Amino acid sequence: MRKNLNLRSKQKLLFSFLILICVVILDIASKTYIAPLVSSTCNSGYALGVAPNTFNAIVSLVVIVAALGFLVWEKRLLPFVGASFVIAGGAANFFDRAMHGCVLDFISFFGITKFNLADSAITLGILILVYNVVFVKEGYE
Repeated sequence: MRKNLNLRSKQKLLFSFLILICVVILDIASKTYIAPLVSSTCNSGYALGVAPNTFNAIVSLVVIVAALGFLVWEKRLLPFVGASFVIAGGAANFFDRAMHGCVLDFISFFGITKFNLADSAITLGILILVYNVVFVKEGYE
């Protein structure tokens, strides 16, 4: 980790922390106030219920730590924001797993599957990262 973070790095880390706090608070609030009003599912697996009860907490932590490592070294803003959303969504879902043993999914997608706000943050972050790789020229900030 860098010893001396310049002001811009500190601002980006603060921005990332704010994304994390907002996503976690909104996810908890939605599960507290909205989920009880609609049909919800306790998902012990990953996306679409894949791999239930298979080292979920360990895999989640590894992904969060890897994304945090990416944040420390990333200089460009767009991938930094994308990774911040992935970390925030992962942290919110990790919190759910730690507290309840599963992730509460309640937003229905055409009746095919259910997801939550943390999953939306992860998806948004991945879309930002993919956009950056496909459309943004090297060196752009």
